[in-house]
This record gives sequence, structure tokens and C-alpha cells, in this order.
Amino acid sequence: MNTLLILAESTANCVFWRDLGVSVLGSAIPMLIVAVWGYLRWYKPYSKFKEMGVIKIFKNQQEAESDIINSINSSNNIKVFTMRGNTFSVKNRQDDIANTATTSTKKNQLYLISDPNNDFIATRAKEISTLNSEESLREGIKDSIEQLEIARQANNKIIVRKHKEQIRNRLILLDNCLYLSNLEPGKSSQESPILKIEKHTSFYNTYMKKFDDLWGKYATP
Repeated sequence: MNTLLILAESTANCVFWRDLGVSVLGSAIPMLIVAVWGYLRWYKPYSKFKEMGVIKIFKNQQEAESDIINSINSSNNIKVFTMRGNTFSVKNRQDDIANTATTSTKKNQLYLISDPNNDFIATRAKEISTLNSEESLREGIKDSIEQLEIARQANNKIIVRKHKEQIRNRLILLDNCLYLSNLEPGKSSQESPILKIEKHTSFYNTYMKKFDDLWGKYATP
């Protein structure tokens, strides 16, 4: 009788573990299918970006900051085209982007910042809800230019020029890559997604040419 009871318990245990295994496997298969489908759905369009030279996509500047700093450290040339330029003029920490770039006396640095009298400032001020007024944006640009000029006095590798373009992209061009972000309605360029683009690609070469053309356009007579 004891033997029969043991066999019955053993059989019941086997059935239990078998049913549990089937249940777990049954739950895992749909999850695996969803995961694979999601990966393929994401990878396919992203692979197209990679073909165009996009190395990485950051959701905003905060996420990209350490990567930008590393790229600046490994670059001998910095070219920036932007509206306000406070990423490179406002020094909040010893190891932030502004300090990393402007305190280096071994890097050629070209900053193309909006002229405070740029007509596009009025349009842009209306798009950024965090600003109090058009005058606030103009004053911010003036302050950024002033801070870069102060940095230039201590570092002759820095050159600052002012543009009057209707700007919709911020460019940070370095030796090995480009960081490209948009000036979206309701967001600053720091809040917008940033594409890291590899050198010698169509995007990189096109925006490098754009910067060089504008740099020549706004050369001091």
C-alpha cells in the first residue's frame, strides 16, 4: 500500500511540474514573439538611419552630454551653429560642455551665434513657452555672446561670429561626428532629440558645407 501511495504521489508531482512547464512555456512564447516583433519593427527603420550615418539617437541633451564631452575631448576642431549658444557659454560645472570646450587652448573653436537683432528671434520667442518675452531671448543671446567673448580673451583659439539666419537646426560639428538637433516649437534645442552622425557621411558633409558657407557669409568685412 505504501508503495502505491508513493507511486501515486510521484506521478502527481510529475504531472504538476509538467503542467507548470507547459504553462510557463505557453506564456513565454507569446512574450518572445512580441519582443522579436518589437525589435524588428524598431531595427528596420533604425537601420536606415545607420545607413545614412546616424550612430546614436539621444532623447535630449542631458542624455547626450557625456557623449558630447567625450567627442569634444577627442576633437581638435569645434564648429557650432546655433541660436543662443548657452550650451557653450554657460558654465555650471567644471566638467560640463562649456568648460570642456572653451577652456581648451588646443582646439580651434568657431561659434556662429544669432545676432541679437536677427528678425527670426521674434518668431522663435513665440515658440518657446518657457521664455517671458522676445526681449528675454535677445538678452539671453547677448549674454551668451558676451560670455564667449570673455572666454576668447583668455583663449585665442575661440572665434565668434553673429548670423541673421532663420535657424531650425543646431549643429555641433567635431572631427569625428556631428550632433544635430532641431529648434522645435515649444522646445529648446537642448530638450529636443539629438542625432549623433558619423563623419564623411552625406549628413555630416552637407552640414559641414553649410556651416563653412555661413561662416564665410558672416565674416567681418
